[in-house]
Amino acid sequence: MRTHAQNKTLLVAGVAGVALVGGLVLLARSSSAGVDDGRPIHVAGDSYAVGIADALRKQHPKRAITSSAVGGVAAYFMPPLKESDDWQILSAGTNDAAGVAPPSDIASRIMKVLGPYGNGTAKRGGVAYIVPHSKMGGALGQRVTETMGELAIMLDQADPDRLAFVSMQVEPGPDKIHPTPQGYGTLARDAVDALSKLA
Repeated sequence: MRTHAQNKTLLVAGVAGVALVGGLVLLARSSSAGVDDGRPIHVAGDSYAVGIADALRKQHPKRAITSSAVGGVAAYFMPPLKESDDWQILSAGTNDAAGVAPPSDIASRIMKVLGPYGNGTAKRGGVAYIVPHSKMGGALGQRVTETMGELAIMLDQADPDRLAFVSMQVEPGPDKIHPTPQGYGTLARDAVDALSKLA
């Protein structure tokens, strides 16, 4: 089991383009062809997830891509992921950080949405979690950073064979929050690549 101190450590390996939070991989750039095992991919979460689902449908027109993503929704209102043989991609936490809840509460909300993939009880399937980015700057970026520190502590039971973290390396678009269509395409590829590395 990882210690709280280890989970709070953010180690960036710039040469490899990979970051680790508590030993869990945060992919920075795609490096493989991705998941081609034919399993459906379900996308859940907020407006980032909406954009990722749209990009996936364009990138994989013959693949079963489903989505329960809703723009502007906070993790507080999202149902927990269910254990499934399908691959899943989740984006949650950014809208919560824009509110007034303490970072520890927001991290708890994200843990609730991750369900069996966050607490390490999932035995099948896998989830790529899109980590909210702090490139937005200001108070919102700071709250996202604090929330991710709290989440790292809570994820000490997560199974790295079932849960991968995708670092948001793309720059925000004109609104300083959401990626451009090209950025969503990059996020979609990074998420699929993260899933390909799970058991």
